[in-house]
Amino acid sequence: MPITVTPAPPGTLVGPGIAITLSSDFIGPLPDGSEYQIFITGIPDEFLIWQEHVPWFPGTRTYWLGTQSEGGISLPTTRTVDAGQSVSINVDLVEPTGTVDTGSATATWQPTLGLGAQIALRPQVVSAPSTDPRIDEILNAVRRQLVDQT
Repeated sequence: MPITVTPAPPGTLVGPGIAITLSSDFIGPLPDGSEYQIFITGIPDEFLIWQEHVPWFPGTRTYWLGTQSEGGISLPTTRTVDAGQSVSINVDLVEPTGTVDTGSATATWQPTLGLGAQIALRPQVVSAPSTDPRIDEILNAVRRQLVDQT
């Protein structure tokens, strides 16, 4: 049975920071490195707008595009469509030797609606002191220059 792709309601929306649900009855086992590959393309030209790689998981899981909340990799492209345009979501379940299952859905592109989720779910970077004295020297030199410029 194909992968079921469910864009976020209302109105089946998709875009960075917006949730989609992926469901597959494939129970595995699958080898390490197996993943869902999500491709969002324009309609009717089928040019790639967004690509996302998400670790495979059995059953049903909700994933927020562009947040890497499941350890995924987001690959936005330089092409896009206007907000409100129809797009196609194509999902492949891929193991290292090839494609195991596929699924698709049509949705409405919303590139800015999910900004809050992108910010909230994005991994946080924590700054810590360096253990390399050369880095500390460089940082101190930059700080001195900034102070001298004020």
